Amino acid sequence: MVRPYCDPNYLQACGDITSRMRATLVDWVVDVHLGFNLLPQTLFKTAAILDKYLAQVPTSFRKLQLVGTAALFIACKYEEIYPPSTRSFQELVSKQYYLEDIVDMEGKILKALDFDLTFPTAATHLQRLIEHHRLETKEASFCWYLLELALLEHSFLKYPQLAMASSAVFLMQVVYKKPIDVKVDDSCKHCAKQFVLSLQAAPKCPLQASRVKYSSKQFSEVSKLSVKPNN
Repeated sequence: MVRPYCDPNYLQACGDITSRMRATLVDWVVDVHLGFNLLPQTLFKTAAILDKYLAQVPTSFRKLQLVGTAALFIACKYEEIYPPSTRSFQELVSKQYYLEDIVDMEGKILKALDFDLTFPTAATHLQRLIEHHRLETKEASFCWYLLELALLEHSFLKYPQLAMASSAVFLMQVVYKKPIDVKVDDSCKHCAKQFVLSLQAAPKCPLQASRVKYSSKQFSEVSKLSVKPNN
């Protein structure tokens, strides 16, 4: 049985870090990721590294942004051909941390993860599904948008990464009325229903990085799509 890559309930024992704090950090990372024009895989690898580390190492709120910055730094090195410079990352948090702080945190994260960064994320599976089903740009963008909204909600951590990607494609084909053969189980259908709730809540959510991003023509303005409960 495929399981989530970290304990979905880890925040309950994570010191003074709450789900809202985590979501705020991820929203910031989404904004930085877009500014650097990075690959989708880099964003999801960053979130995975962040969660895997926080699930293992008690971290104070004061160090949370540093962990997020270092996680993005590591993900860029792993996924990008030309990652942003170390100095670029230092400028992100120049008012709070020094370059040495980022490098030191990078080492701590890699040690905690036993230098294992080869785990697949929802982005890994979604990219394969997009290619397999030959999805159009707007259809693929809608799936990416669903997964990015899910990054903000720690409750989605209970789903395996393949189930997340499959659920996104399943909901897309319902919304766009595109009949394709997507294998989903009851867990995936439950995940798809949670995606619908996230879509409906997005306009009033104070964290708007992903919604603003996907309202642009570059991403087919998919965040402007209204999804009704009976979809």
